[in-house]
Amino acid sequence: MKPQRVEDVLKTHQNFSQNMQQQMQQFSRRTSADVATPEDKRRQLQQYEQQLQAANEAKAAAIRRYDSDIQRYQAAITRLKAEISAPTGKSSQDFVQGED
Repeated sequence: MKPQRVEDVLKTHQNFSQNMQQQMQQFSRRTSADVATPEDKRRQLQQYEQQLQAANEAKAAAIRRYDSDIQRYQAAITRLKAEISAPTGKSSQDFVQGED
């Protein structure tokens, strides 16, 4: 995003500063206490739940894709088997003899 006004630059700087301050506070809490607070645990739980949901959705999408591929291949195999086993109107010998 290219800032258009001075206000945009100041807002971006303020957001960056707030994020850095929060990260520094979280880091100092973890290193000083060496124990996660209940808030940190809730945040981590929420993050893990989101990651689990994303992984399950990706798994389901992959399974659907493979199921679709399997169905397509099964249909192609069935079609080809039917074409191979179906008697044709003319044999290759009839075709060659018919050219005379």
